[in-house]
Amino acid sequence: MGYAKLWRRLLTSSINDCEVETRWFWICLLAAMDAHGVVNGTPAALARAANLPLESVEKALEEFQAPDLNSHSQEFEGRRLQRLEGNDWLILNAEKYRRMQSEEEAREKTREKVARWRQKQRELGVTDCNQDVTPGNESNHKREVRSEKGEVDTSSSSESDDLGVDRPDTVPLRDIKMVVEAYHAAIAGTRLPQVKALSDSRKRVIAARIREHGLKDVIKAMSWIQRSAFLRGETGRDGWPGATIDWIMGPRNFIKVIEGNYADKKGADPLASFNETFDRLAGGQDGS
Repeated sequence: MGYAKLWRRLLTSSINDCEVETRWFWICLLAAMDAHGVVNGTPAALARAANLPLESVEKALEEFQAPDLNSHSQEFEGRRLQRLEGNDWLILNAEKYRRMQSEEEAREKTREKVARWRQKQRELGVTDCNQDVTPGNESNHKREVRSEKGEVDTSSSSESDDLGVDRPDTVPLRDIKMVVEAYHAAIAGTRLPQVKALSDSRKRVIAARIREHGLKDVIKAMSWIQRSAFLRGETGRDGWPGATIDWIMGPRNFIKVIEGNYADKKGADPLASFNETFDRLAGGQDGS
């Protein structure tokens, strides 16, 4: 069963300037979103779920998709919501708050582990309990060896369930960099942002997709960007910036991308006419 954490700053959010029904509907959307910040439902279905009049829900949806200069978060000009394909609605800053929540939970788990360790030391009669303890100390040496080999550990992540990392494994760092290079080639000439840094969480997500689908198919998946105005952020929908590499690599989004769900209606399958750049990157790779 999923849940959404309500942050204290919601009490001082500009959303409190809205009508009571609008504020209640926003909390309903937070409760209904999945791990990727997506809520599914027609306005009528959402109105029934929130026990609100349809007119109030339609008005709230319009407000959530409009800029809000007083919002705490200005990444999307204060917009809170973006309609995707069909009846999917994306809560735009859900990923940001999910990362904050994961970091907070990780810190809390660390504190609990330190407390248990120190209690055990006291029971054993050990008086020096100042040794630093962090999650995974017992396998630090293994991770250091993997790092020296240029490999990515996909087994140690507090976000493993959401990221689709479901068993210990390693993926060469060079493979992850090839995926990033393929993404950069695909977004050339678009407004999509380049990858400036490969954080540990970003590397784990990419590594998970490589392990699931193979390096060659992950690289080829990037070609769909060139065949989709939606992925390039060129649909004219306010607030939708286009598919960043983090968005594409999400487990749910990635499946839709490789199945061509976001492809333009006309034109050939991009995998049937793979360009030279992607052939060079994917050629001879089997994902191993």
